[in-house]
Amino acid sequence: MFSPARPHGTLRAYFKHRVTDDILANPGEQDLTAHVNFYAIQKAGEAAGLKMETFSSQAKFLTQILAKTQSKKTFVEWNSSRARQFQTLTHPEHFGRAFRVLVQTK
Repeated sequence: MFSPARPHGTLRAYFKHRVTDDILANPGEQDLTAHVNFYAIQKAGEAAGLKMETFSSQAKFLTQILAKTQSKKTFVEWNSSRARQFQTLTHPEHFGRAFRVLVQTK
């Protein structure tokens, strides 16, 4: 997505909890993200016959998945490292609030 405020687009990489514009620097070792116009994507999906199932924060989405998998006892045992990773992905001060999830189905 191009905007005058971001002449190089909105695609960013996160490597060791730091943002970088060099998306090719550490392939397979960094997370990629971009600013997304979810409204436009939702409308395009609806025009193609899709129905919005979920639009939520990453924290809510991942927590719901965790609850479903734990109730079925299909999830592997957690260690302290795994718990910290989940907290980073769901905590409002990290990625939990800033990142969004849109799920559309046919």
